Amino acid sequence: MDEGPYRPALLFGVKETFPSGRYQKLNPKKGGTDATGAGSYNTTLSFNISKVLWWVSLHPMNFRVSLNYSLPALVGVKGYNAYGGGTGTDGRVHPGNSFQGDFGYEYSFTQKWVAALDIVYVYNGKTTFSGKTGFSAPGVPAAVGGPFNDQLSLAPALEYNPNENLSILVGTWFSVWGRNSFNFASAVFTVEYTF
Repeated sequence: MDEGPYRPALLFGVKETFPSGRYQKLNPKKGGTDATGAGSYNTTLSFNISKVLWWVSLHPMNFRVSLNYSLPALVGVKGYNAYGGGTGTDGRVHPGNSFQGDFGYEYSFTQKWVAALDIVYVYNGKTTFSGKTGFSAPGVPAAVGGPFNDQLSLAPALEYNPNENLSILVGTWFSVWGRNSFNFASAVFTVEYTF
């Protein structure tokens, strides 16, 4: 639904991800860095809402909310794989369902300068395994799957638009809270040109 003066833009979506990357029979010496996929078909349902407010301030503000819920399918795994495993691993992994929510806010100082902030929450359900776990390099039973994890992160940025076709964005993205997840911090630099 298109945006109107008092009506937000709405978008409902269904996305299907097909498994095309390598996810099993990995080289144990590479520590999982040779994995390029998850091996699972993944259906994602999404709802997006966006609204530019012109009537609150002299400077427009843009609000965005994106909600995504993913349902991955069962995956057959052998050996070292994207979910763990080891020598002799043979079974099925059920990746947990996941949810991602993103709230975005933009404030236009001028026609060319915009401040932005994204607040992102991600939840991944427990990944379970059934079958033969196999053994890791030291000869102990291999771990396959894992507990749930969630994380909250922030991504503040500054955007410069020299003209209607060119946009340059510089910012950061970092975690502020999480359970069973890694902390991270990164820099973001984006150049977009439309024609």
